[in-house]
Amino acid sequence: MKLNDALPQFGIIMDVQGQTARVFLPLATFETGYIPTTVSIDSNMIGCEVVVIFINGNRNQGVILGILQDEGRVFVYPDGTVTIRGKTTTQSW
Repeated sequence: MKLNDALPQFGIIMDVQGQTARVFLPLATFETGYIPTTVSIDSNMIGCEVVVIFINGNRNQGVILGILQDEGRVFVYPDGTVTIRGKTTTQSW
């Protein structure tokens, strides 16, 4: 699917480095580099769903705008890993 860089995008945090993260955009099968965020994040948030925008529609200038609630969600990553995130536990295989 072609990504419309002018619209906010749904993504999944793949890695966190300080207050930046790599985000996979499943609808576009595209992974960002490390992009800044407007919310506080840490490595426990890998797998969380986020909203990403691209400044002036430029994929090299992504920004994480917010984090979506993820309790009870199932995440399937590009490498085939599956994670179920519950209220008190997270399981991956």
